[in-house]
Amino acid sequence: MKRAAQMNSRLRIRSWDQSLSRIFNIIWRYGASGKRFRRYLFDFVRLMKDYDIIPTLPVTASVVNRHPDMFIKIQKLGVEFAIHGYRHIDYTQLDKDEVKTHIHSAIDIFEHHGLHWSGYRFPLLRRDDSSKSLLRQAGFLWDSSDVVSWNSLCPNDFSEERWQAYQMILETYHPVDSEDTQILPQIVDGLVEMPVSVPDDDIIIERLGLTDTEKIISIWRKMLDETRERGELLVLQIHPERFDVYCSCLENVIQTVKSYGDVWIAPLGQIARWWKEKYGFSFKLEEVSRCHYKVYAKCSDRATPLMLDRASLLNEGDPFKYARVMQKRSWVIESPTIPVIGLKPSTSPEILALLNQEGFAFEITDHPETCSACLKYPRVPKEEGKERMYEMLETTDNPLIRFWRWPNAARCCLAISGDIDGVDLRDIWERFYG
Repeated sequence: MKRAAQMNSRLRIRSWDQSLSRIFNIIWRYGASGKRFRRYLFDFVRLMKDYDIIPTLPVTASVVNRHPDMFIKIQKLGVEFAIHGYRHIDYTQLDKDEVKTHIHSAIDIFEHHGLHWSGYRFPLLRRDDSSKSLLRQAGFLWDSSDVVSWNSLCPNDFSEERWQAYQMILETYHPVDSEDTQILPQIVDGLVEMPVSVPDDDIIIERLGLTDTEKIISIWRKMLDETRERGELLVLQIHPERFDVYCSCLENVIQTVKSYGDVWIAPLGQIARWWKEKYGFSFKLEEVSRCHYKVYAKCSDRATPLMLDRASLLNEGDPFKYARVMQKRSWVIESPTIPVIGLKPSTSPEILALLNQEGFAFEITDHPETCSACLKYPRVPKEEGKERMYEMLETTDNPLIRFWRWPNAARCCLAISGDIDGVDLRDIWERFYG
């Protein structure tokens, strides 16, 4: 990629005033020696350790190669690393062979220095399908480069210039609106995709110029509370170089999460492995008498089998509002219908994969009307259709069985990830001239 084109792609999403401010902040936070950044990074890791949280740190490989001892020490403190490109550049500007070379060069650097990796995040959150296929071929378990935008900001709180800067950077991410999608891991050709959420600290502090502690807490708390209400996944992205600004905000959010007691906090690698583990769970049914079925849940100990039964259970404000958590791995259900989703033989493999990832029990049959719920979708519906489909399944009048999304009956899931693009000014310079 031409250096001028890369420089231009950075400048076009900032005004000159914002660019100068960004340059000043980079000099302040990194410096020639990187001493200040190192302090922020270790303080961030210690905070995570104080709360028994393993953060996921996507790191650019060329940066690892210049500071291997620091990253080896950080790994020993208990973090999960991921690869964040060979260099911190826009990989959509390279051809497929160049991207492949960069991916394998990055892997070589991590392995040479003994750093463990299982996942990837594209620099600048810019990616395309062809690049993701290379990740699968290279043996990555997960990717966290897709973006979900939360409506947790009020335009009236910011100047028009600041808000436009935010909109410009947002456009480069090609995000999905949080109100239009389920925010969950998704297995695509064996790769677990886990979307990262914005606004992050870069948008809040750098683009919008917000440093008010209470307002930052409010933004992140809104994202967290909505995730908890929906029973979904929040991948909170932060950057260690701004730790001095957001440290008290992050700690407040963590304390809130801990006080709930029902949020699974895990690194992205653990979440991806869980999602694949859950994909292999299944139910076996045996009709023991008229309208009585013995259910056998084939799953690990940390799985959460559910019996959805609108007629007998209603817990408002709870992701299990129409469901009973089954503590045992086998039980008897009284039901006038087979307590699974009925699907016609013409149902697409994509629908089967979708239901499997969501843990629903289903049966392919010529008589789907004999089941508790009958899906008539031949293909995966659009997001709005998905919502209606899930609502219909969760509110069916007859019992239905499924596995819950998260282990040990956790209500939702939180991952804290912090990208590391550089340690000192030379690392930042080499984004363009390395």
